Amino acid sequence: MGYRPEEAEIDVACSIGLANFAVTTSARDFEYLYADRSEGGRSFRSIKGRERNVYSRDAVDALLSTYVEGLLLSCPRDGRFPSEPARVQRNQ
Repeated sequence: MGYRPEEAEIDVACSIGLANFAVTTSARDFEYLYADRSEGGRSFRSIKGRERNVYSRDAVDALLSTYVEGLLLSCPRDGRFPSEPARVQRNQ
């Protein structure tokens, strides 16, 4: 079985999509199609925009800003993560 997003995660994903890709689409006009593997094959769920809590562009900007700031806080000061190999300098 795969990961199933929670309702708030779907709201954020739809809001980001609307804020960045939709020019004339309103929150009532979009449709989010969720596909998942199930024991009998695949299951699909159609989620209508009018059923969602859609965030404004300003709210989306604030959410993404907080996310990026969190990523920056988790970065080590030397710019590489422990899983990265050490950079080897060659003598030339």
